[in-house]
Amino acid sequence: MIGASPAPQSILENLVSVASQDVVAWRENVPPLPTIPRSVVIDTIDPDNLSSLVVSQLGRLGSRVVFGPIPYQLSTGLARLAQESPGVKRWSLYLGANLVRGLLDGTPQPNYIGWIDRFQRQVTSSSVVQTLDAAELEGRLSCLEDLAYYTSMILDSRASYAILKQCLPFFLQLATKFPDLWTVESAISIHRVLNTEVLSYEIRKFVLWDTVMATAFGTASLLHYDTTLLDPPPRNERIRILERSYGCPKDIVSIIAKVNSARISRWLKPTDSQSEEWTEVEARLKEWAPTLDPDLSANVVARFAVQESWRQAAYIYLYMVRRLFPQYPESELVACGRACVALTRVTLVSSLLYDKSYGWQKRSNLEAH
Repeated sequence: MIGASPAPQSILENLVSVASQDVVAWRENVPPLPTIPRSVVIDTIDPDNLSSLVVSQLGRLGSRVVFGPIPYQLSTGLARLAQESPGVKRWSLYLGANLVRGLLDGTPQPNYIGWIDRFQRQVTSSSVVQTLDAAELEGRLSCLEDLAYYTSMILDSRASYAILKQCLPFFLQLATKFPDLWTVESAISIHRVLNTEVLSYEIRKFVLWDTVMATAFGTASLLHYDTTLLDPPPRNERIRILERSYGCPKDIVSIIAKVNSARISRWLKPTDSQSEEWTEVEARLKEWAPTLDPDLSANVVARFAVQESWRQAAYIYLYMVRRLFPQYPESELVACGRACVALTRVTLVSSLLYDKSYGWQKRSNLEAH
């Protein structure tokens, strides 16, 4: 429950210990490739050269993937990140900048998979997670999240998910620094994670990825979440960072997590109807409204369409999970069909209104080939 007192420290430490043991077992059962260097030498990366490389290359990627306008210059933020990050984070930035340059330029790629594999082993094995301070934990969590993202770019989501799992002990240990995130049942409150201003971006990103991956793969989330749906706080630019990065409204993330929880409870309690919870989720989806930025850009309509597509996808997922419960009528299939049609229309609109600086150019390149 949201109003309950935080879980005892001993319980949280046990969760961290179990997650750390899982990572060690995985690492021992999957030996590294013999052709990959034993380690990366972080101190050899020149800060000035790194800053220039990160701004020029990750800036190219950011201009294509950032969902909406951000309250600062992207180049300024990337330069500060390269200059102020700890060693492991600097190396992941260096790897990512080179990877992005190769992908966008279409140049031959070295064995980045091998380097990612070796580097993630170094990040997860060089220290005992319980001995790291908050800054070190945040740096390693951010680094592993970067590696998971890079892996999704050059392999697939399954390989990326394997690295995401290794974030768990670092996330749990970092989350112990924020006792208000926990409920008495040792669950992480989705609402508090997505709406607490002082939290790091890495904590929010892990919860988003965990929720989306569990939905995509039909598995349980890596963490036990409290998915109580509460009214969102007043608009705050800091807590909207996930929406600006991925286009997924935080309220919709909470609803998807709620449906995930219901899907898992269906496995554990087949006779539980959860009719009241279904009604609440559907009502919140109907009441939700997208947040638009008054930037007078032609892309405002496209961003609106993307946010609306998340709502329709949540509707579809809700109706699909509700069909697991036998007491619901066949009319649920009709509702699901309507949501599918709506999502198709919204997706078509958003694709037609996609950013001209990239979308139109991409279409021209395809036609040229």
